[in-house]
Amino acid sequence: MDYILDAYVFAYLPFEVDKETRKLWAERAFKVVQAADWFCKYQDPWKIFDNHTSFLFGELLFFFLAFLAFCHAWRHGPRYVLVWFGILVHALNVENLCYWIPDMDNFWQAQGIFTLFGARAPLYIIVGIYHMFDYTAFVMASRLHLPWWATGPAMGLMAVMCDMPYDIMSIKMVWWTWHDTDPNIYDRNYWVPWNSYYFHASFACSFYFILTFARKKLVDEEYDWRKLHREILAVVLAGMGAFWLGTVQFALIYHPIHDIFKVHSEITTILFLSIYAVIVWAADRKNKNPLARQGEFTLHYLRESRRLLFKAEAVV
Repeated sequence: MDYILDAYVFAYLPFEVDKETRKLWAERAFKVVQAADWFCKYQDPWKIFDNHTSFLFGELLFFFLAFLAFCHAWRHGPRYVLVWFGILVHALNVENLCYWIPDMDNFWQAQGIFTLFGARAPLYIIVGIYHMFDYTAFVMASRLHLPWWATGPAMGLMAVMCDMPYDIMSIKMVWWTWHDTDPNIYDRNYWVPWNSYYFHASFACSFYFILTFARKKLVDEEYDWRKLHREILAVVLAGMGAFWLGTVQFALIYHPIHDIFKVHSEITTILFLSIYAVIVWAADRKNKNPLARQGEFTLHYLRESRRLLFKAEAVV
């Protein structure tokens, strides 16, 4: 650092800088470099290609899918674009909290082209995975035209439907791995903790609930560009609050049944997802919204889930 400053900074200044000041500047510059290095590390894509080919292609694929999601949002108006950025806020919030809360710091990611936050979070997770799962689930659930209290659970179920094959294949390909002895993720299916599906469903549902409530209180039903600052506030609240409302859903069902009565996590997860499915099914059967399409949501969801699971099993 001293050499760089002497050769490229101090040499071009029109005045002399004493040794103490140079030392102080060097220390501050070193701290800036340390912070930048912690925030984002770069890795040569060709090195990843040689050592972990499947991961590189998966990473590039999810970048592309996040871009397609943004294109969809751009075509459908400002509120969809704001939801896309709200999910980005949600991703940043969840990933950082998982690293800072000891009980949730139980997984490790493969190193990507760009890896953030002390080499813990590959960029494709922040801009890729969350958008592929949650933005896609948001659009699909919204198009069912269910009541708000059923659209949230529908979004949660659809996020799980998108996540399930990814979780099974990615852990098989060592794109990431989980702690072996953590009791909250000890119970697994195809090496994937059952609570991973609980996690995605509860957080996606919470994102929709908070977003809907915030928009109801802050903005009009129709988008008004003059209230853009309120629209931004609504999606930021959803992105920041989904984690906490999601943990409340864990506390209501999972922790009492699993921690007190020692019930297997498979049972708690299936019970939780079944509650979501019943809510969606009940709302869909009694849906008086003329925009709702006729069809059998439950059977369609089950068929798609089975198809994706069989596809993942074939890879395993």
